Amino acid sequence: VLDTPFTAEALTTAWLEYAKTIPTEVVLVNTMQSCRPQLVDPKNFVVSVDSQIQVDHINEHFHELMSFLQNALKNNQFSMQLRINQPGEKEIVLIKMIEKNPDIKNLYDTFDLEIA
Repeated sequence: VLDTPFTAEALTTAWLEYAKTIPTEVVLVNTMQSCRPQLVDPKNFVVSVDSQIQVDHINEHFHELMSFLQNALKNNQFSMQLRINQPGEKEIVLIKMIEKNPDIKNLYDTFDLEIA
């Protein structure tokens, strides 16, 4: 049993190090770079993603990923949960950004930007 305490920073570092080991898995690498793990408590972390496709890619590598993280963190007493962001969360963030800086709306409209 490995149960060495680890920090959120160490988890993120190990997460990104694993992504470097699979450069041909473009969707998974991009997902891992943009969707970082959030430590909920010393035994659990959550990864919030945008789509089921991202969940599927992570799940395809679940055992290898968890083994890598366990070895890197010297801890095999934690679990990972995947969460798909609810529709509208990013729109709420955009609205809040526009409230703080109305010029963002001009930029958004001028370049016909979309929330990804």
